[in-house]
Amino acid sequence: MLASALCFGVMALFTRVLSALPSSEKVFFRSLLGMMMTLVGFLLFCRPLARPQNIRGLIWRGVFGSLALMCYFYAIDRCGLPKATLYCYTYPVWATLLAWLELSERPSGQALAASALALSGVAITLDLNRAGWPSFAIADGVGLMAGFLTGAAIVSVRRLRQNESSW
Repeated sequence: MLASALCFGVMALFTRVLSALPSSEKVFFRSLLGMMMTLVGFLLFCRPLARPQNIRGLIWRGVFGSLALMCYFYAIDRCGLPKATLYCYTYPVWATLLAWLELSERPSGQALAASALALSGVAITLDLNRAGWPSFAIADGVGLMAGFLTGAAIVSVRRLRQNESSW
């Protein structure tokens, strides 16, 4: 998990450093690299793939993940790496709530309290205008949408694990 976090951090840093490229191009090349790495892994391990049981669920997982990546890269370009990363890492809050709604996995009181505390912390990062109200830029909303869509992708993977292999 530490290596995964490091790789995601490096990816985010390169996304910020390559600010001259449009977000859509960065998403395309990151996805292409991910696909090539998956193909290499598949060829190295030569595991036969079972026929998918839940094609609709696999498509939704791909849609959620792709949209989350697009929103994340857009937010990095528009509101900066620290805020975009913070917004994207709200995904456990959304995954908790979506798992409750979608999978009927009722969260504990502690999980709900932690989620409320986490969202309160995120609200602090919003700038206050003259009237004392938080100003909410489009990039902030897109960054939060990246977290929400990441949470949706995680919940969809959890549902898919009921009848699909990780491959």
